[in-house]
Amino acid sequence: MKFSIVIPLYNKENSITKTLNSVINQTYKDFEVIVVDDGSKDNSLQRVKEIKDDRIRVITKENEGVSKARNVGIKNARYDWIAFLDADDLWKANHLETIVKLYEKCPKAKLLTTSFCFEDEKDKKDIQLKEELFYYVDDYYERLYKGAVVWTSIAVVNKECFDKCGYFKEYLIKGEDLDMWSRIIDKYLLAKTDIITAYYRREILDKRLSTSVNSVKKYEVYYFCLKNIFNPNAKTRYQYHVIWTFIKHFIVNKQFCNLLLIVLKYNFKLLFIPINLPKYK
Repeated sequence: MKFSIVIPLYNKENSITKTLNSVINQTYKDFEVIVVDDGSKDNSLQRVKEIKDDRIRVITKENEGVSKARNVGIKNARYDWIAFLDADDLWKANHLETIVKLYEKCPKAKLLTTSFCFEDEKDKKDIQLKEELFYYVDDYYERLYKGAVVWTSIAVVNKECFDKCGYFKEYLIKGEDLDMWSRIIDKYLLAKTDIITAYYRREILDKRLSTSVNSVKKYEVYYFCLKNIFNPNAKTRYQYHVIWTFIKHFIVNKQFCNLLLIVLKYNFKLLFIPINLPKYK
């Protein structure tokens, strides 16, 4: 099992060295690293070049967004398994080794994922996790009630998925990963382990969540398909929750044009969304 690790890079001079070192220090060594510099304006690219490892390749391009950067990395990958890692996140040394074990346990899966925790909680979480579990996920949308199932920096995808399901939607600036996983899960099996192999920096998360979006089209990923709007299974309940969340976001931020566009786009169907939606933790 060989991995092409795709790392999109944009103005991460303070974190990219640590991120790349977490890759180089993997116990499983059969991989290449594709760093796609998305037009960084700081010293990010110089930090990458300071790390001497023949497995690292750098592709430079103009700034077009993280989805485009990931797609460029995928298309330039030499191996069949694509592992993703953001330039400000970290892997534990056993990440790729754990992915290999997961695939051995669940060989029919084309989307593989481990688990993660926030960096400032890593000691507590590692102590609490005592049992190693490997399994197929057949209730993806139900699990979303409890939190993230797949996160980009722990996702490993077989190249076949992109051939059949398409690539990351480049017009999306938020939720492009959720859209990608949803399309893959509609056609292929997902396998997961509860072993924590990556750390998410909380300050980075807070910054991302505070980003505002100017176009309803860029939220299209969250709407999926509302064909079964009167038959709320797990998937549509999740859709209801996310749409309602963004309706409130538009109201609070006085983005009334975006709010109107949503209502018009769905012919006022959103008015039927129940107010007492279950809360996602």
